[in-house]
Amino acid sequence: MDVVVAAFLLTLLYNRIKSNNMKNLICTLLILILFVACMPSIDTQMDKAETIFIEEVQYMTKEDALSKEISYYKEPEITTRIHKRSLTGKDLIHECNRVIEEDDNKEYTHFGPTTFKSVRRVGDIKDFAIKHPDDIVAEEFYFMGTFTHYNNGYDSRKATVIYVQELDRYIIDQIY
Repeated sequence: MDVVVAAFLLTLLYNRIKSNNMKNLICTLLILILFVACMPSIDTQMDKAETIFIEEVQYMTKEDALSKEISYYKEPEITTRIHKRSLTGKDLIHECNRVIEEDDNKEYTHFGPTTFKSVRRVGDIKDFAIKHPDDIVAEEFYFMGTFTHYNNGYDSRKATVIYVQELDRYIIDQIY
């Protein structure tokens, strides 16, 4: 709303000024204000990344606790929220390659007669980053929080979340 008010006031000022230099300055300011207004804020992306963090690392939801009659359940408490850095396409390509290499080196899990390996799908993220090598394409956040554990207690979890706004996709690295 503040951006709209500022743009309106600058438009009124523009109409009253006779100097072309000042009109050019005001036009530049208007364009800059509109550009900034259209960009997603870091706070908005951090909120989305925090939601992803909670969904990915929590042991149980409120519904799970109600269903299992767990009386000690508490909502997740996020204790640390840090914006680590903005990533260019080249940075994101590096992170995707790191994730692919980590997943390739994982051991298979054996469960009875079945074996499987959990991998993170980052191909579409990497393809997007390749098309935008020098642009800021993602944000990296670090979160830490306390979550209710099934063993009648609470546990601290932490992770790094890389969020790609344009794709509404993420890469999460839990830190154990």
